Amino acid sequence: MTKYIFIFLFLLFYAKNNTLFAQDSLSQYPKKEKLEMYEKSFKPSSYEENFILPQKKETLTLTFDTTTVALPETLQGFRIQITITKNFDEVSNLKTTLQNEFRDVWIYVVYDAPTYKLRIGNFVNRVEANLFLEKLHSMGYKEAWVVPDNVIINQPPPPLPLEIIKSDSTIQQE
Repeated sequence: MTKYIFIFLFLLFYAKNNTLFAQDSLSQYPKKEKLEMYEKSFKPSSYEENFILPQKKETLTLTFDTTTVALPETLQGFRIQITITKNFDEVSNLKTTLQNEFRDVWIYVVYDAPTYKLRIGNFVNRVEANLFLEKLHSMGYKEAWVVPDNVIINQPPPPLPLEIIKSDSTIQQE
């Protein structure tokens, strides 16, 4: 054990006096003097680099319409239920058909296990819902009926069906 202590002390003494661990010659100067020494020796003209200064980017100004838009709000109202089925493909196809016929009316698929319900509209009162129901009956949707539901008013227009978007883009490309 004393042998290891002796070796450790010898290495510690040797490391302290060794030039590998010696401090840099600038350490004898205070920090301010070190900086001045480097500043005096620095010659920017010796560098032949072309520096490109970044140019100011153009600022983009946006103007917005200051009209007030009402936020969507949820309240108790009515929707028209077109169908109820266990077949998702049937509901999906019928939804696409209705989206093509009524582009300005929201259409919802409600999953209430194990059935899918296809509902249309956001009617605040039953009178509005009954008027739209008569229109659906005249179009051949005889099994549709009015159901109470939470509806969203002041909603943006519904998105277009994917088929309509694809057909519009092919027309524009031609």
